[in-house]
Amino acid sequence: MYDELRRSTDVLAPNVRLMGHVGDPSILYRAADVMVFTSTGAGEGFPTTLIEAAAHGLPVLTNAQSGFGAMVQAAGGAVLPTDSAAEDWIASAERIINSDSSSLARNWSLSYDIEDWVNAHEVIFESVRS
Repeated sequence: MYDELRRSTDVLAPNVRLMGHVGDPSILYRAADVMVFTSTGAGEGFPTTLIEAAAHGLPVLTNAQSGFGAMVQAAGGAVLPTDSAAEDWIASAERIINSDSSSLARNWSLSYDIEDWVNAHEVIFESVRS
C-alpha cells in the first residue's frame, strides 16, 4: 500500500508527503491536515499514533481492516473499505480536510486523560492484590 500511495501522490497530490518513521512527530502533527493510517492493525496493540494525532486535533483516515475504525470515527476521522484504491484514500483525505474534524479529534483525545485512566485502573489493581 505504501508504494502504491507514494506513486499516486507523486502524480495526484504533489502536496502530500509520505514520511515513514519519524522520531518526534509533534511538529508533523501540527503541520498536517490529516493522518493516513494504512496499517492493517495486525500484531499491534492500540497504536499511540492515533491518540497523538487526536491530541493534536488531527483527524485520521484508515481502512476497515485496521480494527480501529470506531475510534477513528469517534475522533472525527473516516474509515475506508479494505480494498480501496489510492485515489479513494486521496478523495477521503480531501473530504476530511474540508470538514471541521479537528475539534472532534481534540475533544475525543481529552476524554482519555492519563490521570482518569490511572484512577479507574487503581481500583482493579487493588482488588487483584487483596
